[in-house]
Amino acid sequence: IEVLARREGIEVVKVNPAFTSIIGQLKYAPQYLLDKDVTGAFVIGRRGIGFREEIPENYLKLLRREEFLEYSLYKLEEKKKELKRKLEREENRWKKRAIREELKKINLDVKAVKKEIEVLKSSESNPATQDQTSGGNKLKPILVAGDWKRVVSRLVPVPGAGTIAQSTNVQFC
Repeated sequence: IEVLARREGIEVVKVNPAFTSIIGQLKYAPQYLLDKDVTGAFVIGRRGIGFREEIPENYLKLLRREEFLEYSLYKLEEKKKELKRKLEREENRWKKRAIREELKKINLDVKAVKKEIEVLKSSESNPATQDQTSGGNKLKPILVAGDWKRVVSRLVPVPGAGTIAQSTNVQFC
């Protein structure tokens, strides 16, 4: 790309591609009805012209909700159990090492989520520190694990799929 761009007199701007598909999936895919690869490229392009991506306010509110954190903790514990079973069955020492590293990361995530839940529970006694999430801003559903149940609010057309129900609220299993 650099050689071709130099031949044509086009400037190449290098950007860090870290987390671009995740940012694209959460921030732009629902808005523009595109897949994560296209929206990841969109994020790369925005970085290239100098825009910075920030976490939307509604996602920050979601991350402060105790039931979301408890659901996340449950999913992490399930993943941890699955990895432990996989570790017991694995005979290749190199694959075992990779599984152990993944288990270490999950253990750190579990500790962080537990700590965040404790912080939320301790702030419940002080109403001044609570975040007001009710009001005009409804949380748009986000698709992280793909197994959340959603409350149907209206029908929307989806290209190639006809009309399906779309939700504005998230319910946890």
